Amino acid sequence: MLRDALGSDLDGSAGGDLIEEIVDLACGLPLAIRELAAALTPGQLSGAAPPPRALPPSSSLRALHRRRYLALPSGARRLVLMAAAEEWLGAATMARAARADGVGDGDLDAARESGLLRFEGDGVAVRDRLVRSSLWADASREERQDAHTLLAGALVQEWQRPRRLWHRAAVAGEPDDRLAAELAGAADAARRAGRYADSWRMWQRSAALTVEHGARTDRYLSAAGDAWASGRSRRARAMLRQVRPRACDGHRAARAAALRGEIDAAAGSPRRRSGGCATRPSGSPGPTRRRRWTR
Repeated sequence: MLRDALGSDLDGSAGGDLIEEIVDLACGLPLAIRELAAALTPGQLSGAAPPPRALPPSSSLRALHRRRYLALPSGARRLVLMAAAEEWLGAATMARAARADGVGDGDLDAARESGLLRFEGDGVAVRDRLVRSSLWADASREERQDAHTLLAGALVQEWQRPRRLWHRAAVAGEPDDRLAAELAGAADAARRAGRYADSWRMWQRSAALTVEHGARTDRYLSAAGDAWASGRSRRARAMLRQVRPRACDGHRAARAAALRGEIDAAAGSPRRRSGGCATRPSGSPGPTRRRRWTR
């Protein structure tokens, strides 16, 4: 359906990745696919820009989710946004965050009845990726910051440390080398455990918080390599585009060329490119199925 709608506008080398991203984001809903397809930019079609992360602002589905959200009492809205920020909230984490923010049982009931959340065992999550991305895109910066701050305080167990660091990083307004180094350590641990779907995101945030050009480049390279290892070729390309030429010595440029060549070859359209720096981590497998954050 999506390929038919886009026709010749879809770049052959990146089109398969884009179609997969759109269908995944749309959760397979035909209306969501059509709305996303109609809003794609030339850069997204060619693979030069990352794919959309949410339905367009004009989307009727996004407006529906927004109306349901705004109909909730304030405490229930905060609970929904915390679930959107964390993907899955365990009961203990949810209880700590609710106590800290004054979210009561009535708010939980309202959130449950809204249809925006799903309850799984002893935890809660936003109903699906389409709803989650829509609510997060419509949230204000202050609402997002509040959700991250609450979660950073509620994720107190040692095994929750990577996610605690992630939320602390999300509210960091300026580069912070100490926090960046902590995130890099967590990313390296996730990589060594084979959790590339987790590690590339932490490398990415670590890089964004890093001041020194060389270290920032290396972390973007790691993000690109682990994104590719997790099967996210478009994300890998996006990480490569973050690398600045002045930080690219011969070794880094060689790593970039190797990764770019591997991604393009896998897409069935090898081509020459310039700039950027990255490769898959030594000893890591090729692309794998994407994984959810491990809790």
